[in-house]
Amino acid sequence: MTYSKRSKNLLLFFFSIFFIFCYSNKVQAYNCYSSSNAGTVAPDNGTVCANMYIVPSTSGAGATKLKNATHSGSNAYILHGGVKYYLGEVTGEKKVFTGQVVNFNRVFYNKRQFNGDIGYWDMSNAVVTSEMFKNARKFNQDISGWDMSKNKWYWGMFYNAKKFNQDISG
Repeated sequence: MTYSKRSKNLLLFFFSIFFIFCYSNKVQAYNCYSSSNAGTVAPDNGTVCANMYIVPSTSGAGATKLKNATHSGSNAYILHGGVKYYLGEVTGEKKVFTGQVVNFNRVFYNKRQFNGDIGYWDMSNAVVTSEMFKNARKFNQDISGWDMSKNKWYWGMFYNAKKFNQDISG
């Protein structure tokens, strides 16, 4: 093998490795906020929604999905593919991703026992949180990290949430 042929083969080899590396990174890119990913479980790839059930937002479906969660004691979960995805953070359990949800109206309405740790929720697209915790009498979790900058409808958000005593001035 001549020197130039060896150089060409080596160059081709490195180009192939470079191409595969760059292409594979693009394939693994995952958009947690894309509506095409709603209602699915994100892959374990380091994204903010990795291994989470992505709650859909189309036409209030997000609020409906959250409202219809199965409540068990002080927490609740959505069943997807036979797996429980908890609304409140529980060590070792799977969670939900709420970054696509716009309407949170009455999500915990009359869920008197609910006190799940939902401080991890992505509320960056929330526009409606009216009566979200109405009559959720035991709810008292830290939600000060929520980005509520797009929210327009807060009325009655904590009405009759008797135990709620957190700083939300954030």
